[in-house]
Amino acid sequence: MTMPLSHTVSFSEDTLLRALTSGQRRPNILVVCNDVAVEAVSRYLVRLCAPPYHVCALPGRLELPVQKSGTLVLIDVDLLNLGQQLALFDWLGDVGQNVQVVSLSSAPLRPLVEQGHFLEGLFYRLNVIHLNATPTGAEGLTH
Repeated sequence: MTMPLSHTVSFSEDTLLRALTSGQRRPNILVVCNDVAVEAVSRYLVRLCAPPYHVCALPGRLELPVQKSGTLVLIDVDLLNLGQQLALFDWLGDVGQNVQVVSLSSAPLRPLVEQGHFLEGLFYRLNVIHLNATPTGAEGLTH
């Protein structure tokens, strides 16, 4: 049975989420959107992250920021093709710790890694902190 996607987002540990997106050290975050519209999650998270913001929605062209600071939000990261995955992996090696990458996916990435459709090294770079977004009123954060 297909459930409609919610446009409101809940994170049960909102204080923890705010701590992960502010301050000097901001780890990369992978958010799996469970029955929640990925766009709603991205709007919620961008308000918490450090500017400058760069949002890249996939599928389509992977546009990586020239600036080596701020936040890169990748919408539907599970839709990156192999060339885009390689480019992102290389870019992450160049930007250091000044850029936080917040990746959103409507599907878990681990099965894609296990099937050889997503680079394992990129998965671990993006998945420093793993969160699950759920509709408002449901339990929302796992780590």
